[in-house]
Amino acid sequence: MKTEKQPPAIHTCSRFFQPEYDMVSTETGELIYTIYAAPQRYSAQLELQELGLQRFAIL
Repeated sequence: MKTEKQPPAIHTCSRFFQPEYDMVSTETGELIYTIYAAPQRYSAQLELQELGLQRFAIL
């Protein structure tokens, strides 16, 4: 199966939860998964206080 990144179909979910891109099949045009990002502080074990992004996919 060949895939390609495309701009997300939904552009804004909320201030803190945003889709980054959709992965779509080039053969059928079917949506395979969407990558989302949400801000998240690093854990105390990493000893960092910076704000980072948590990325995850919805299949």
